[in-house]
Amino acid sequence: MNKIKKIIIILVILIVITSGILIYFMNVNKKQKEELNENNTDNGNAELIESSYEAQKAFSKIDTQKRNKYFAVENIVNSYVSILKQCNGIIGEQKYNDIAVNEQGADRLLNLLDNSYKQEFNITKNYVLNNKLSYNNYELNIDNIYISEISEAINLFIVEGTIDNENINLMIKTDNNNMTFSIFPEEYMNKNNYNIDMPEENIKIDNSEITANADNTFNYTNITDQYVMQKIVQNYNYYINNNINKAYNLLQNEYKQKKFPVIEYFNNYIDNNIDILKNIEISKYKINKYDEYTEYICMDKYENYYIFEEKSVMDYTVKLDSYTVASDYLMSNYSKATVQEKAQYDIGKVIEALNKKDYEYVYSKLKESDKTMHYQTYDIFENAVKNKFYNINKIQYGSSSENGDNSYKCNTYITDYYDEDENGFELEFTVNLKDNNDYEISFIMNN
Repeated sequence: MNKIKKIIIILVILIVITSGILIYFMNVNKKQKEELNENNTDNGNAELIESSYEAQKAFSKIDTQKRNKYFAVENIVNSYVSILKQCNGIIGEQKYNDIAVNEQGADRLLNLLDNSYKQEFNITKNYVLNNKLSYNNYELNIDNIYISEISEAINLFIVEGTIDNENINLMIKTDNNNMTFSIFPEEYMNKNNYNIDMPEENIKIDNSEITANADNTFNYTNITDQYVMQKIVQNYNYYINNNINKAYNLLQNEYKQKKFPVIEYFNNYIDNNIDILKNIEISKYKINKYDEYTEYICMDKYENYYIFEEKSVMDYTVKLDSYTVASDYLMSNYSKATVQEKAQYDIGKVIEALNKKDYEYVYSKLKESDKTMHYQTYDIFENAVKNKFYNINKIQYGSSSENGDNSYKCNTYITDYYDEDENGFELEFTVNLKDNNDYEISFIMNN
């Protein structure tokens, strides 16, 4: 009997302890809820807490490590344009008045188009022949390519570009297992809301394989730095000749603010240098790879500089000279140079500026005593320069000597780049080196 009483007493004690613990935690939880409500209440009105979640974008620029994908897609778009030409009776540059050529082009275009697009829009051979896109020159330029890697084998690309300055947008699906592709035209993209800002979860295109046919295969090739440099120069050259606003927007930001704060300044610069800029031919280049970008330092046959910074494939900015905003690489070399080498480098910047009609830069570097004695105003200096120098100047360095601390005198011979047989003229430069890699220059232009 005593044993039973002890058991009952122990059970009662356990029940009391358990109940106490439960009551404690219930009170703690109630207090936390009250504090949370107080924090989310202003004057008695509950505020909604804005979610910080942001949907992952499906498409992004192509990393430079995958540049073979970019140029494979570029080749695919070139094939698409070539087949569009054939749909209009053109093979290469030859126009044929033979319906069989057009029909073969229509068959080939159907081979490129994705099956889901053809089914959704009821695309047939007759539809292609009656609704074919037609252009005058079929000049393709690609502005941007974006990638979405929806599986290990299947990639989607959105291509933004122009044909004869008319906008064109395409989506391309590639199958890396079969090395095949299919194309979704813009009408499919618009109807199904495919764009570069769409969230990842909205992609409905499946990762099914693409069966090969006579026209829809592709390959990857090894892409060299030199090839990319050439493509960037070609691309920027296209914008200079066809889309001046785009050419202006591609200027490196600091460079743009310093040299061309408004587009009118840039337009004038292009007009004054169109003979040089309409067909940039690179004769020398240096490629520097950094963590955030690749730098292409290019020099044309006139010894003018073009400095491109590429962040992702063909996603670049440009500086159109070596002196407005210094390249880290060029300034590092300058810092290590001898006084004589620095003097010649600075004279080279002056000749580069003269060749690009940037007389304001040269005047800003002119020694103050030269301005006071010979060129009291900028207009006087500009007229003197235009009368003395050639349209494109070529410099030959002669004897040189130190002219005191951080000062160098250099004799040069200036000739016309386009007519070296014509008599040139001798010109003596004196370069005074200043702090922070700056300089001032003196030269007297005698008639």
